[in-house]
Amino acid sequence: MKINLLQVLHKHCKYINATSNDLTPNTDTYWKRRQFFWRRNNQKERKGNLQSTIYRRFCRPKKINLNNMPNITPYDPCGHTKLAVSDYKKSYSFYADIFEELGYKQVSNKDDHAGWASPEGYAVLIAQAKITNYQYKFDAPGLHHFCLKSPSIEMVDQIYQSLLKKGTFIFDAPQKYPEYTDKYYAVYFADPDGIKLEVAYY
Repeated sequence: MKINLLQVLHKHCKYINATSNDLTPNTDTYWKRRQFFWRRNNQKERKGNLQSTIYRRFCRPKKINLNNMPNITPYDPCGHTKLAVSDYKKSYSFYADIFEELGYKQVSNKDDHAGWASPEGYAVLIAQAKITNYQYKFDAPGLHHFCLKSPSIEMVDQIYQSLLKKGTFIFDAPQKYPEYTDKYYAVYFADPDGIKLEVAYY
């Protein structure tokens, strides 16, 4: 029994130019039939579609169980400031004494960086600078001065006396600044790198 290959292909595939004696694909007919089967077997086709598979496996958002997430309270809810210092050990000793008097809590202490947080939640961090041949200049672009609030006028005077014993450079001795507020009372001094600091009550 003879089987006409062209007729078989034409019957089952419907994309061969049956009017000719060659096997040239008729792409228009082929894509029309493909679209028909896609619509008719949409559900089945979607399951086998590569893009759908990739989406289901890798792209679809996963449900997040909020009950399993750690409840982490930051130590600096009011923000923080980080200072780079040329001599970490020297600056650590300098700042640790000031923060202890102000009632700051130390929150980190590593070989090259440390941090303290105020009772209100404002943190100050210092770290060893990678560029050590740079000298701070007051009033140049960058940090103008850094202020730490004091709980009382007496604390400002106490810190001032401690600074004098260490030979710290004093910009301005403790005094009132009525141009700021009626209660403003502050001392201005330099840290080991010359950065201008202020401890103020207001």
